[in-house]
This record gives sequence, structure tokens and C-alpha cells, in this order.
Amino acid sequence: MRILLVDDHAVLRKVIRGLLSSHAELDVVGEAENGDEAIDSTTELKPDLIIMDINIPGRDGISAASEIKKSWPEVKILIFSNHHLPILVKMAKEIGLDGYVMKSEGGVGLMKAIETIGLNQTYFP
Repeated sequence: MRILLVDDHAVLRKVIRGLLSSHAELDVVGEAENGDEAIDSTTELKPDLIIMDINIPGRDGISAASEIKKSWPEVKILIFSNHHLPILVKMAKEIGLDGYVMKSEGGVGLMKAIETIGLNQTYFP
């Protein structure tokens, strides 16, 4: 599974990359810091899965994810965020995103979400 990481915190991207690198079936093909970079990187890299924060500079994660889903509906998008407001989860579902996991769930929650999405299921615990 080809993965694009979208988060404005370089340290967090590095930690996630390290976590995912221990799984041979997962390949982080790129990183982006904001929504516009996420859209550009999706065009260029054609990932299977995007792990995206909501609170990123410029175009927020929900807006960028919505645009990506319109142009590339086959790309899976997992929101990985500190914010767990019911309205955000509802918006993610309404635009057809594939999952939503809290950063507080750490690597275990993130890996469970990736595994579930990899089975073509949604992950909204």
C-alpha cells in the first residue's frame, strides 16, 4: 500500500514513517505539510492511502480531502487528528472519507485503522 502522510509537524511525520516502515506491505511514498501540497502530491505520487491531519496550514484537511476524493475517488483517506468533534467525524463520513482516528490512540489505533481500510472497510470507531 502506497501511503502519503499529510501533517504540518515534521516530527510526527517522521514518527509515523518509522512506525509504518516496520511493515513491508506499507510504503510511505511522500509527505506534505498542507492541503495544497497534499493535492499536488496525490496528483504526482498516486498513493493508495492518505493519512491526513485536519488542522494544517492553508487549505484544511477536510477541504483538501474533499477535493482529492472528487478527483481520485479510489484513493483511501484516513483522518489522523487531535480533534474528535462529532461534526468533524460527520463531515468526514459525508464526503466519503474512509476513516477517522485520534492521535491519542497512537500507533496501535493508527495501525488498526490502516488494516481495516486495507480490507476495503471504513474505520470510524
